[in-house]
Amino acid sequence: MERRASEYAAILKKELAGVTLELNSRQTVTEAFDYIHANIDSLEYQEGARLLHNDLHPKNIIVHEGKLAGVIDWECSQFGEADFELSHLFHWCIYPSVQENNLEILLKSAIENSRAIPDMCKRMTIYQLEHELNQIIWRGKKQEAERIHRINGWLNGKAAAFLKN
Repeated sequence: MERRASEYAAILKKELAGVTLELNSRQTVTEAFDYIHANIDSLEYQEGARLLHNDLHPKNIIVHEGKLAGVIDWECSQFGEADFELSHLFHWCIYPSVQENNLEILLKSAIENSRAIPDMCKRMTIYQLEHELNQIIWRGKKQEAERIHRINGWLNGKAAAFLKN
């Protein structure tokens, strides 16, 4: 797993080399890769592949009377590690597209069932950094400032702060 993750990080780095970024942004991207390389071994823990929705966000979650009633739109589903599914909820809880779409209760419940996963904070941070780096590759200058802001947040402990609560 570690080798595949390192190879994937190398592919991301190569793709990002072709994106024109501000000097400060380039430094932040370097710090993101430094974090990924320093903590890549946290991805070694595997429970085994499970079916993942792979696109959990407010528009795909049905809540009725304050409780989870269902999940729709399974077209992005794939098999993977269970905690990877949490990465999407994590992202939407910390950076909601609409403030009223607060999924913290749902995420905290899911995390309680995943506490046995070692290095959860490092894993979530790596997942989030990978997401933001891909967004820069796909959208370039259009979202550079927003994505760099988020990368800095992940590097400065947003995952750890959320998991402590």
